[in-house]
Amino acid sequence: MSEKNEQVLAALSEYLFEDNFTDMCEKFALEHCDVFDPDSDENKLEYKPIYDKFCQTFESKIEGFITKNDIPLEDFYTAIQEDHENESGVTEVLMALQEFDVFVSMMKEMAKTKKDL
Repeated sequence: MSEKNEQVLAALSEYLFEDNFTDMCEKFALEHCDVFDPDSDENKLEYKPIYDKFCQTFESKIEGFITKNDIPLEDFYTAIQEDHENESGVTEVLMALQEFDVFVSMMKEMAKTKKDL
């Protein structure tokens, strides 16, 4: 892996696991988890618009990361592609956060946690 790609991925990894990003995910989940039934295996139609909103929020955060770090989009995509091919981990997190089933599972878990408080 090139040094430039390693630098992009290191910065992205740090960003994904810093408090502001994880706080954003948790805040979003807390604000929207009441719609999700943790005791049901059914994916309700109401889940999709919330998922779409999360994706928009997530994508705007990634765009902000790219802009803040002055990373050319082509370099970002190249680093992500190389990471995916090497199965290094950062790409796995990005993909998981964009998967509907993972999102629903996260929201149901948050709904259960909130209910138990």
